[in-house]
Amino acid sequence: MYRRFLSLSGAVLLAAAFLNLVFADLSSKPFQGFCFGPFRTGQSPETGSFPSEAQIRQDLDIIKQLSPKIRTYGVDRILGNIPGYCKDIGLDIYPGTWINNASYDAANIQLLIDVGNQNNDNIKGLVVGNEYLYRNSSSLNTLIAHINNVRNQTGRPVGASEQWHIWRDYPALADAVDFIFVHTHPYWEGQHINNAAAYAMQRRNEIAALYSGKPITVSEVGWPSAGGAYGNAVPSITNQKKFLEDFVLLAEQNDADYMLFEIFDEPWKTYYSEVEGHWGVMDAYRQSKSPLTGILQSDVEIKSMKSGSMDVSSYEDSKYVIQHSFDGKTWSNIDEFAGAVGTNTTNVALPDISAREFFRYFLRL
Repeated sequence: MYRRFLSLSGAVLLAAAFLNLVFADLSSKPFQGFCFGPFRTGQSPETGSFPSEAQIRQDLDIIKQLSPKIRTYGVDRILGNIPGYCKDIGLDIYPGTWINNASYDAANIQLLIDVGNQNNDNIKGLVVGNEYLYRNSSSLNTLIAHINNVRNQTGRPVGASEQWHIWRDYPALADAVDFIFVHTHPYWEGQHINNAAAYAMQRRNEIAALYSGKPITVSEVGWPSAGGAYGNAVPSITNQKKFLEDFVLLAEQNDADYMLFEIFDEPWKTYYSEVEGHWGVMDAYRQSKSPLTGILQSDVEIKSMKSGSMDVSSYEDSKYVIQHSFDGKTWSNIDEFAGAVGTNTTNVALPDISAREFFRYFLRL
């Protein structure tokens, strides 16, 4: 199935008027998954300033409209509650924990075990570390021991998240995990934007061919919207848009599972470099990035129908707003609806009018 992007429109609306879209299943959303770090402006895990429950729940409500799943990078403090919040709204999650051959490793592993032992079917797997072996190349046995410990203590599938060449070079790690989370970052390999998405998919396919018996997800893939160039790789909003368009299409063509890096900008990361804080599809204020507005927007507007209703493509449980216009240029909201349960088509009532009028509908975040 080919899923189109939803075009971003301001802070709260994503265009979803794709009349001819065929949905393969009810779990389909515009994107397959997102990496989620909840830290907003002025917040940082390194300073101990964490987001509130209300802020995290607001973020998850946004993500649920766009994707069926997320991955996270920590389970300490309020981050350990995120799987429960996901359960409340039906969002799947792969919680992860940070390890680095440090004094806090044992505590973080135990926190991950505690999360894994929650009665929560929305936890689809547990992720031990993030690029741990990339930073600690001689610690394969340590990582495998942590993986086995988490699996034995929770009975859940356990994976690791590493760059593509780490999976290539450490087949014993692939043997130890239940699923492979692979990072493919063409920006950090200096790829030109015209080749970037194809390069990322090529690396994913190489790892998939090596370990055909393991479920594989591209667990980090994206493009920064600001920051310095790295070789031939140039950050910009225009290039981010192109990368997202190209990669999502290639993922459909290759039947590749992925989680985009990332849903929101995280300003605290600019401490390390400017580019680190600008990977989000949305900015730190939860505003969509223009010119992401217009990505694969429908070229068909819905006109009024004599029956007073129309059937529209929809995602189950997603929230939509209907707009109307008399000239096709100036639009105003007239109604809202939710995606019908058990189907990807929703019948929407329209007002009884005599004049020719344009209608469109948007996913509301």
